[in-house]
Amino acid sequence: MVSAFDCLRANRAELAVAVNDKINNDMTPEDFTTLLLAARDDETLDALLEEHVFSVVPYIFREDRRAYRRFLSLLSRSLSVDRESIAVVGSAGIGFSLAPQKYPTLIRPDSDVDIVIVSQRWFDISWLEILRSTSRRSRLSDTERKYLDEHKDKNYVFGGWIWPDRITRVLLVGTPWFAAFRDLPRVTGMMDRSFGGRIFRTWDHARQYYRGSLHVIRQNLERRQA
Repeated sequence: MVSAFDCLRANRAELAVAVNDKINNDMTPEDFTTLLLAARDDETLDALLEEHVFSVVPYIFREDRRAYRRFLSLLSRSLSVDRESIAVVGSAGIGFSLAPQKYPTLIRPDSDVDIVIVSQRWFDISWLEILRSTSRRSRLSDTERKYLDEHKDKNYVFGGWIWPDRITRVLLVGTPWFAAFRDLPRVTGMMDRSFGGRIFRTWDHARQYYRGSLHVIRQNLERRQA
C-alpha cells in the first residue's frame, strides 16, 4: 500500500526541478512550537517534518532560488542522487535549531548547513566499507578511528544513517563527498558557512532520526509548561 508520505516524496522530484513552484520556509519558532505540542502521534510528527522541513525551500535560500538550484545541481551531479533525495535541515533549513539542546535558537550568519542525502546505494556501499575497515585502521588517525567506532557502537548504522564527514577516508563516497561539500560555499555564495551532511538509507530512516529530536523537544516544552 502506498502511503501519503510516499506520494509526497514522489512529487518532490517535480518540485525539486521546478524550484520556483516550491514555497518558502517562513515557519516561526512560535508557530512550530504550537504545531509540535499539538502533534500527539508519530504520523503527525512525520507530516510536520515533511511539510515544514524536508519539502520546502530551505531558509537560507528563501531569497536566492538560483543559489538553491546550484546547490541541488552540484550535490545531485557529484553524488549521483536525485534532487528529491536532498534536503536541508536544522537552522539553515527552517530558520532555527531543531536540536533539543538548542531549540529554538535562531540561525546565525555563521551557522552550519546540515544536509540530508537519502541514498540506499551509498548507504549500503558505505555500510560494507565500515564492516571491512579493520584492515585499514592502522592508516587512520586517532580521531578517525574514534568516529569509525562510533558508527559501530552508537547505532548510527543500525539507525540507517552514516556520517561521511567524520570518516571520509574510510568510504568510497568520501572522495566525491568531500569535493562536493568543499565546493558548496563557493557555488552558493555562502563563504562564511560550513556545509556538512549525513547519508540516510531511506526517507523512513531520516524521519525516524529527526522525529526522535522532535519527541525530545516536545517533552522539554511540556515540562516547562507543567
